[in-house]
Amino acid sequence: MLKPDGSGAKPPDQATENDDLLEETMPYEDGNRLIVVGIGSSAGGLEALTEFVSHLKPTGRLSFIIAQHLSPTHRSMLEELLSRDTGLPIKRLKHSVKPAPDTIYMTPPNHHVIVEDGKIRLIAPGEKRGPVPSADRLFSSLAREYGEYCGAIVLSGTGSDGSAGIAEVKKAGGFTGAQDYSAAYDGMPLSARNTYAIDLVARPSELAEKFIDLAAGTYVPPTLIEHDEHADIYDAILGLLRTQTRHDFSEYRPPTILRRIARRTTLLGIADHEAYIAHLKENSEEVEALCHDLMIGVTSFFRDQEQFAAAARAIETLVAGVTGDREIRAWSPGCSTGEESYSIAILLMEAVREAGKKNPVRVFATDINARGLAAGRRGRYPAMLDEIIPRHHLERYFRFDEDGYQVSQSLRDAVVFSLHNVIHDPRFPRSIS
Repeated sequence: MLKPDGSGAKPPDQATENDDLLEETMPYEDGNRLIVVGIGSSAGGLEALTEFVSHLKPTGRLSFIIAQHLSPTHRSMLEELLSRDTGLPIKRLKHSVKPAPDTIYMTPPNHHVIVEDGKIRLIAPGEKRGPVPSADRLFSSLAREYGEYCGAIVLSGTGSDGSAGIAEVKKAGGFTGAQDYSAAYDGMPLSARNTYAIDLVARPSELAEKFIDLAAGTYVPPTLIEHDEHADIYDAILGLLRTQTRHDFSEYRPPTILRRIARRTTLLGIADHEAYIAHLKENSEEVEALCHDLMIGVTSFFRDQEQFAAAARAIETLVAGVTGDREIRAWSPGCSTGEESYSIAILLMEAVREAGKKNPVRVFATDINARGLAAGRRGRYPAMLDEIIPRHHLERYFRFDEDGYQVSQSLRDAVVFSLHNVIHDPRFPRSIS
């Protein structure tokens, strides 16, 4: 969905169903809504998980689901081993269950785990590709189900499982973390960090402690929302964002912005909002970080199927009328992390191929979010893509490896990503990469 400034962020007046549910069930002065945190790990995961759970303590607000890659035939002793180092109960999932606070849930071998309709559910892997259990599938389901009331952590492991899902959690407004240099195997946490969707990189013990702090500091005191005397603080922060990033967030709903500010101050250990303003003035990196937190990208491949079906028909007509071998171009503003732009490119390339023509295709994908553009350029997406994209498109335009899908070179060459603000910049970007 496109905002007036050319971002893929959600406009403040078009909230998702999750947003409405959250505001109805979670009053600010209450602060008791459960936050469900997914944890993905693989090789070296036992040591990382042991350190993590040993630093957890009851909060009444956090529930944890662990997706540790396991051999489908090996009997796991993971819950027994972890139980020695934590006071929180650890339960092996056997059937659908509603997540309870201060509880750690373990996924059994040869099962995927997701959250759906308020319950943790096990899914047989079937013929689906990728690691089992999939951290990407777990994280993506948490983002869909809980929005900003979820979290995702990637610990030690090989490969890149969890990277796509953790980006979804970040987009939904949830908390994200990745293990630092202490990981025995840094493939998974390094891949997660490369998504630019990580709030905190730290040892497992610090991640546990910070998530506890975040659970306590998720909400801004109601006085900051309700009383006009705090309007100068709010306006000062929006002014800094507008001056340093050229992005105007004044039309966003104040509760949404204030919750993002609360998360940033908690991560930084800053308790006073005036101190945070001083920190923003002295640190341009923090201004960019807050700006990124406020940009909530909403995108997926072939999102809104009826509209894409109509677009496919229109594109077929357009391509049929093209003469010669000139390049066929499209502009995809507000491209977020690239899914919709690649979808448009696939429709164009398919129409050209089926018409027996050889016209080159070029899609200009633009957004104001540099981190989203970087993810689009990488063109890596989770194994669960096989549930969204028709198989014939997957086989023609994507390459699969053990961790997920990579866009093919022909598809990647057809899409050009560029930073662009439709309010301030010319209609088409002057420089593209």
